[in-house]
Amino acid sequence: MDVVLLHFETQDVNEKEESEKETVVVEWISLSKNNEAEQCYQIDGSRIFKGKSFPNYVALSSDCSELHLASSSPLDFVPGWSADQVETDVDEKSNGDDKISVAKPAAPYRWRQTGEDVTVRIPLPSNANKSSVVYSLSQSKINLGVRRPDSDLPDTVLQGNLYLEADPEASSWIITDGQLEVTIQKRIEGHTWPCIVEGDDSGELDYDPEEVAEAHEKLAHLTSDTVEVGKSEQVLFNSGQTEECDSFYDCEATLVRFDGALNRVTHSANISSLKWMFNCCLDPEQPPCFVLRHDVDGVVWQPSRPSASPASRLVWKHQATFNALGYVHASKTNVKFCSCAFDASYAALCECQRRIFVYRQPSPLGTSLRNRNSGEVVGKVALQQVATLDSNDDIYGFVATNERMFVLTEKELVVFRVAVDEGA
Repeated sequence: MDVVLLHFETQDVNEKEESEKETVVVEWISLSKNNEAEQCYQIDGSRIFKGKSFPNYVALSSDCSELHLASSSPLDFVPGWSADQVETDVDEKSNGDDKISVAKPAAPYRWRQTGEDVTVRIPLPSNANKSSVVYSLSQSKINLGVRRPDSDLPDTVLQGNLYLEADPEASSWIITDGQLEVTIQKRIEGHTWPCIVEGDDSGELDYDPEEVAEAHEKLAHLTSDTVEVGKSEQVLFNSGQTEECDSFYDCEATLVRFDGALNRVTHSANISSLKWMFNCCLDPEQPPCFVLRHDVDGVVWQPSRPSASPASRLVWKHQATFNALGYVHASKTNVKFCSCAFDASYAALCECQRRIFVYRQPSPLGTSLRNRNSGEVVGKVALQQVATLDSNDDIYGFVATNERMFVLTEKELVVFRVAVDEGA
């Protein structure tokens, strides 16, 4: 059994001012029992994510192998412990003060990149030559290895799908100073590669000393211990001309997929420019969907397992679109709950009291209808309906299904039947 918990951690930031900082913690815990007769569960592992904002969306996949997480600011993964580390932890505790130190294995290759290419360096045996190199590069795949003299089979160093497409004709390799140096030309220049091969993080990334020095120089004014005074600084902008979105320049809304087997984020999307509207369930066997505002529309996305095809990076599928729902949602200042039908036939916005607004998807008409201005025959029409409660009690819960809407108040549960005659 897998569960996701949410809690807050408070830590002192400045003891003199007695100020506190609150951290949001999302914890994914795996539990198990050796047999059904046992009443107690044991913890197999824990994965912790920390950040500054409350998450908008947290969902496990149906087989509990992956976690989808979204928030207005990034939630960082904090490496914890898993079942593989339990034995090591027990041994360290049993030895008292004796600590077990494990040497970190050397990286099989080192690499660096520029805006135009990626350079990989692999150490070679002393008696290696050109015939020892196994090299194959296509637009989307690479196979790189070293054949040792005492073995017919080469030791594979890099093999699999490239993170982005390469230009094989402009790429090359050379042996220099006892190392194999491979230069992979990027087909799309300017893009930063977080890795060379998808799912391979065994290599060690080298940073260009000149680029590091240049970055330090640009940021020197932010880390200086002294403040320059006496200089008149030019006002770059008028604070009265900024918009609401400009006040969140230090935040980056992200949507990520975390792989439980690999213990790392495999897919990430920046959704800073998209307004989070609500979450809904279209298929009980799948994780809940989420609705983002794209321009004036509300677009429904379904988390799914990524395809094995190297050309496909689809992990969030488009399920439906509610036309102009984003515009309507932004204009309703008293909305408390949002939901939609399982078949996405309609969306509903529920206010704090009394009213529920229903927006139906365009449906075929039973009779012909013409536009008065253009004379064009209209085949489908979208409907807007309003359901009103008899009392002014506060609404505490709201759920929409294909045929009914359930509204929970302090005193009663009201059920609305959602039905429209064909052609209406």
